[in-house]
Amino acid sequence: MIKFILLYFTITFFGLGLSILGVTNGLEQQLSLSLAQLSGAIIHLFDNYITLNQAVLRHGTSGFALEITTACNALNLSWFSIVAFGVIPTHWKMRVLGAFAILFIVQTANIARIITLFYLGEMISTETFTFIHEQLFVLVFHLLVIILFFIWLQWLFLHKMLHYDDVK
Repeated sequence: MIKFILLYFTITFFGLGLSILGVTNGLEQQLSLSLAQLSGAIIHLFDNYITLNQAVLRHGTSGFALEITTACNALNLSWFSIVAFGVIPTHWKMRVLGAFAILFIVQTANIARIITLFYLGEMISTETFTFIHEQLFVLVFHLLVIILFFIWLQWLFLHKMLHYDDVK
């Protein structure tokens, strides 16, 4: 078990180090821009008053604008999740499946978060918006990942897909 904990922290800190050193800046900016474009396209299906300028969503009627920055792309949480799913003692195909599943779920939830924040921003105070954006959604996302991780572990355990020999 120590092996997997050390592996998790080593890979996690390596990824965070790349982010801190700016190696992933291009990826982070492109992901943020893609999230803004996808969120804008989804909103536009139901609301024709949306405009998108780079990574800024703006409502034509209210004037409210939401900028999707690199801090909004959930890349760090996605990295933590992928690494956690990647070091589980199971067959590599199950690791890859788990990593892709969690990445898809986190990014889908992130798009829902962006759309929710866009409409909430028009209706609530700045202080409430800031609390929901910086506190509540962060907590919800972390709980989502933890719950999904334990569901995945339980599923692997019930289907006898955990390799305990590797844990010793």
